Amino acid sequence: GAWIAWTGIAYLRTSAAKGCLTERAQYMERFYTSAMTYEGAAAPACDDDVSPFYTIGYAEDPTASTYTLQIVPKGRQAEADTKCGTMTIDQTGKKAATKDACWK
Repeated sequence: GAWIAWTGIAYLRTSAAKGCLTERAQYMERFYTSAMTYEGAAAPACDDDVSPFYTIGYAEDPTASTYTLQIVPKGRQAEADTKCGTMTIDQTGKKAATKDACWK
């Protein structure tokens, strides 16, 4: 019933959040290409289909050579997200999450 439908929606939102995180990492690489630093890059943001359910930001302020983006589920999404939890990606492309099944 309703729980199965909600978990299906939560899964779709998680997929959209992964897409947003990857897009923001691509933005960071484009920024680096023109500025030769990650410092000063605009704060990350997601589209309206993601932002009501996730908070995206930097895990730490970007440096000249490093950054880590993170996206954190909020509200009911945090309760229903059984596969990922908080997701991160860094300047090397390394992806991580608080739950093991996320990026598999």
